[in-house]
Amino acid sequence: MVSVNLEAKKTVDVMIEKQDELNIAVSQLSNGATIIDCGVNVDGSFKAGELYTKVCLGGLADVGISIPGDLSEKFALPSVKIKTDSPAISTLGSQKAGWSVSVGDFFALGSGPARAICKKPAETYEEIGYEDTEADLAILTLEADVLPGEDVAQYIADECNVDVKDVYLLVAPTSSLVGSIQISGRVVENETYK
Repeated sequence: MVSVNLEAKKTVDVMIEKQDELNIAVSQLSNGATIIDCGVNVDGSFKAGELYTKVCLGGLADVGISIPGDLSEKFALPSVKIKTDSPAISTLGSQKAGWSVSVGDFFALGSGPARAICKKPAETYEEIGYEDTEADLAILTLEADVLPGEDVAQYIADECNVDVKDVYLLVAPTSSLVGSIQISGRVVENETYK
């Protein structure tokens, strides 16, 4: 069966390689975990939002942003387009903000592929009959206004039973450009959930 973590890692690698042009920042914690700041201390970009949303969807969807030519027109707004052949796995099994990550003073809603390793919440994975048993790494997107520290990365590594150096945490506040794009990109998830 497909691994949402391994599929999403392809997009994470692109984000790391193109961090400057995406206006994001990549850093490594002292314990080896990788942090990708997509809107806490950086501005991000439309393309970063597109890629972040694709990571949320476990790499199993095409994500595009349509920007109208004339934004001065009434109701001429950018829109997010999602196309997936695996709606249950990509949305409920990955994109759903189903993990409340609370460690010390840090709190964030966690979305993304790492959820499919530790099955958070378990009933979702029972319902769709999926779990990611192939991955040796964990990728989680966090809706937060601050970047996580080593304790958060270690907690996620422990929950996913992976080495902390194989943890990738992408962070964007919902009020940021990237955060607002990924929230808009939940249109398929909302319908699949219902």
